Amino acid sequence: MDTPVLDSVEHFMPPVFNPDLYREERRGGEIPHSLVQAGLVSYLWARRHRWGILVLPEVALAAGRLPVPDIGVAKGVPDLDQAPYLCVEILSPGDDLTVLERRVEEYLEFGASFVWVIDPAARTAWIHSAEAGVQVPDGWLRAEEIEVPLSEIFE
Repeated sequence: MDTPVLDSVEHFMPPVFNPDLYREERRGGEIPHSLVQAGLVSYLWARRHRWGILVLPEVALAAGRLPVPDIGVAKGVPDLDQAPYLCVEILSPGDDLTVLERRVEEYLEFGASFVWVIDPAARTAWIHSAEAGVQVPDGWLRAEEIEVPLSEIFE
């Protein structure tokens, strides 16, 4: 007895699937990565109404053309065709810095205003924008009115 095929593989692919845009698989984060991610999501979520933001952990936007940030932050209703206003990458041991640099560039090219890169092991962070990328000098992650003290997420 033949088993009927309910759906083709094509049914599950994005409508504009392009193998050239395939993204590398990412390993799951480790405990320090997860703790920082949870702390930052909680901090942002608690202030979402004040800042008019939507907090999107691990959500694919830009119609699958971008890597998935650990945390995306949209202002208002997210535009699914571009990067969120703020993308956050949290480092894990073994992350490839060349790949990370490419992600930061792609987020900015696709419309992100800011990219935060957080290193839980070194307890440091960087803020990237179209103008520059700088290590956080004063212990505060900033994206215009959004301000997060590193001490809150490195508890």
